[in-house]
Amino acid sequence: RLGVGRRLLKAGVARVVEVNPSISEITLTASPNSIEAHRTYGFKPAGAEFEKSGVRVTRMRVAVCDLTLE
Repeated sequence: RLGVGRRLLKAGVARVVEVNPSISEITLTASPNSIEAHRTYGFKPAGAEFEKSGVRVTRMRVAVCDLTLE
Protein backbone atom coordinates (compact mmCIF):
# COMPACT_ATOMS: atom_id res chain seq x y z
CA ARG A 1 0.00 0.00 0.00
CA LEU A 2 1.36 3.37 -1.03
CA GLY A 3 -1.12 5.61 0.79
CA VAL A 4 -2.15 7.43 -2.38
CA GLY A 5 -5.84 7.50 -1.41
CA ARG A 6 -5.03 8.84 2.03
CA ARG A 7 -2.83 11.60 0.59
CA LEU A 8 -5.49 12.58 -1.95
CA LEU A 9 -8.21 12.71 0.69
CA LYS A 10 -5.96 14.67 3.06
CA ALA A 11 -5.15 17.23 0.33
CA GLY A 12 -8.82 17.53 -0.63
CA VAL A 13 -9.92 18.05 2.97
CA ALA A 14 -7.18 20.62 3.53
CA ARG A 15 -8.36 22.57 0.48
CA VAL A 16 -12.03 22.43 1.51
CA VAL A 17 -11.18 23.67 5.02
CA GLU A 18 -8.94 26.41 3.57
CA VAL A 19 -11.77 27.67 1.34
CA ASN A 20 -14.47 27.23 3.98
CA PRO A 21 -12.95 27.24 7.52
CA SER A 22 -16.37 26.91 9.16
CA ILE A 23 -17.13 23.56 7.52
CA SER A 24 -17.99 20.96 10.15
CA GLU A 25 -18.90 17.87 8.10
CA ILE A 26 -17.79 16.23 4.88
CA THR A 27 -20.12 14.06 2.80
CA LEU A 28 -19.10 11.85 -0.10
CA THR A 29 -20.47 9.01 -2.17
CA ALA A 30 -18.47 5.81 -1.97
CA SER A 31 -18.52 2.83 -4.29
CA PRO A 32 -19.02 -0.57 -2.63
CA ASN A 33 -15.30 -1.32 -3.02
CA SER A 34 -14.24 1.86 -1.19
CA ILE A 35 -16.59 1.83 1.80
CA GLU A 36 -14.17 0.03 4.12
CA ALA A 37 -11.32 2.36 3.18
CA HIS A 38 -13.49 5.40 3.97
CA ARG A 39 -14.47 3.83 7.31
CA THR A 40 -10.79 3.79 8.29
CA TYR A 41 -10.78 7.59 7.93
CA GLY A 42 -13.83 7.95 10.17
CA PHE A 43 -16.60 8.12 7.55
CA LYS A 44 -19.88 6.41 8.38
CA PRO A 45 -22.69 5.37 6.02
CA ALA A 46 -25.49 7.93 5.92
CA GLY A 47 -28.24 6.02 4.17
CA ALA A 48 -28.86 3.06 1.92
CA GLU A 49 -26.95 2.24 -1.23
CA PHE A 50 -28.34 3.89 -4.36
CA GLU A 51 -27.46 4.26 -8.02
CA LYS A 52 -25.82 7.42 -9.36
CA SER A 53 -25.00 7.65 -13.07
CA GLY A 54 -25.24 3.88 -13.34
CA VAL A 55 -22.88 3.23 -10.41
CA ARG A 56 -23.90 1.82 -7.01
CA VAL A 57 -22.83 4.21 -4.23
CA THR A 58 -23.41 4.85 -0.55
CA ARG A 59 -23.46 8.34 0.93
CA MET A 60 -20.96 8.62 3.80
CA ARG A 61 -20.30 11.42 6.29
CA VAL A 62 -17.73 12.42 8.86
CA ALA A 63 -17.34 15.41 11.15
CA VAL A 64 -14.14 17.26 10.21
CA CYS A 65 -12.94 16.97 13.82
CA ASP A 66 -13.35 13.14 13.63
CA LEU A 67 -11.28 12.59 10.48
CA THR A 68 -8.33 10.26 10.97
CA LEU A 69 -5.91 10.96 8.13
CA GLU A 70 -2.54 10.66 9.88
